[in-house]
Amino acid sequence: MEQLYITQISILIREFKILQKMKVYEYRIVKIEKGLFLIEYKVAPYGVWHEVEDKKFKSKPKAEAWIGKNFECNNFGHK
Repeated sequence: MEQLYITQISILIREFKILQKMKVYEYRIVKIEKGLFLIEYKVAPYGVWHEVEDKKFKSKPKAEAWIGKNFECNNFGHK
């Protein structure tokens, strides 16, 4: 019974994280060596660029699709 309760809580937390979108001010897709792309973002106009950890994409459209699912943004120019 206790294991079932813990499993239900972990599923609920995972679903909540999936439904939330991170609010970012601006993002950019950066091409790195070996034809991979990574995503950088900042949360304030004069903020520091942060890299999305553990996410490297083989194509720019895949990176853009991930951004659409995970970011809520005001992108002013950088794409």
